[in-house]
Amino acid sequence: YPDWWKSCDANCGTATARQLNATGVAEATAIGQDFDTLGITVGRVRSSEYCRNVGTAQLMDFGPAIEQEQDLTYWVYD
Repeated sequence: YPDWWKSCDANCGTATARQLNATGVAEATAIGQDFDTLGITVGRVRSSEYCRNVGTAQLMDFGPAIEQEQDLTYWVYD
């Protein structure tokens, strides 16, 4: 399946990559809120291309655009 790591399909019958679960959603959201509460600013957000990683970065909502990088996406490129 081409680019399986970018798939955001959550259907267990057809999904090709593990997705962020409810605990992960809650934790990512809480981390983003904690950064905001503590006044911690983020200048750059880098993520692998795995859907669950990009989703985590989106939920943290740090502000800067998320930079998806192949170098952080292990074992899918030569």
